[in-house]
Amino acid sequence: MFWPVPLRKWFFLALALCAGAAQARTLELEARRISTAVARVETLALSIDWKAGAATGALKLDAAMVDAGEFGYAFRDASWRCELRRHSITHYGCDGPIRARKLKSANLRAEWRDGELMLALTQGQTKLAVEFPGDAPRILVTKLPATWLQPVLERAWNGGTLTEGALSAELALQTGDTGRLLAGPVELAGLG
Repeated sequence: MFWPVPLRKWFFLALALCAGAAQARTLELEARRISTAVARVETLALSIDWKAGAATGALKLDAAMVDAGEFGYAFRDASWRCELRRHSITHYGCDGPIRARKLKSANLRAEWRDGELMLALTQGQTKLAVEFPGDAPRILVTKLPATWLQPVLERAWNGGTLTEGALSAELALQTGDTGRLLAGPVELAGLG
């Protein structure tokens, strides 16, 4: 999910406020819809609970739907729980299982550092990471099964099917008046 810069800054500020040592703090945010150039999230609920004097807090994130329709993926009833750690005043991390309908067991890790966000979804040896340094998101893919590309492939190649192989890539996402562009090196192995 690509969060516009102002939203990321507000979220980072909320983390800092919740992690204060003076007293227990709870933050609850709800959004009916968040739409970006890449995905749409509906019925989002975020809660951060940080007890007084605790070294960590609890983060809960639920969404009725996460839809990256252009890429052929949509997940319902997404739920992520993790222990939120404060490494410094500008650095937080959270790592835990993510669940959703039609999503096999996976883990989601998030790092907020100096106002920048990094998300990494792992499932076995497969890793899909998105970094948001400023306004130029980067997508890092490691050993992505070719079959995961099938929804995207169907849009570009009528009747095309991949049955095996993997993809690794380091891509920059550029958005503008002419649309979206992913650019960068891609490594394909054993496609069939």
